[in-house]
Amino acid sequence: MPQMKTNQERIIYYILCQIIYVEFDTPKPEKLETPYDYADKFDIVLIRWENGKPIGFYTVKPKGTEVYSTKEKYTMPVLDTAYIRSAYRNKGFGSEILLDIIKRFPDEDIGFSKPISNTMLKLLKNFLRNYKEYRLRFWEIADWDICGSQKLIWFSVKDKFL
Repeated sequence: MPQMKTNQERIIYYILCQIIYVEFDTPKPEKLETPYDYADKFDIVLIRWENGKPIGFYTVKPKGTEVYSTKEKYTMPVLDTAYIRSAYRNKGFGSEILLDIIKRFPDEDIGFSKPISNTMLKLLKNFLRNYKEYRLRFWEIADWDICGSQKLIWFSVKDKFL
């Protein structure tokens, strides 16, 4: 997935993030889905295209990025948001996002912003079943307490969603 660079891509990201997601795939709090903030200026934003259409995006907070509220710094790259339009779900794009993050940060642990939606937890469980080598590299992270909040995702999902 190419990283967002142009003003046109920024507009597309805004429309996906702030309009389409909210209006057409309305976040469901009971599934731990939340509305997204617009990405911070240091975030990496990647748009997923399919046949010339923007179908989703994901954002990553790079390692070393400062958390505004605490002044702590992220100790690993953190997947902050991920969205695939509902019409394109269950086609492997979520796994593609995880593989893309691993490719971009090959020798680093990967964080996932808390709360992690139920859908993402299911994806992570299936992914970690198939890619055992990443079980000790994926962490749940709450940005208000980076050091104290890190929790290994595999221990959270291995017995769920059977």
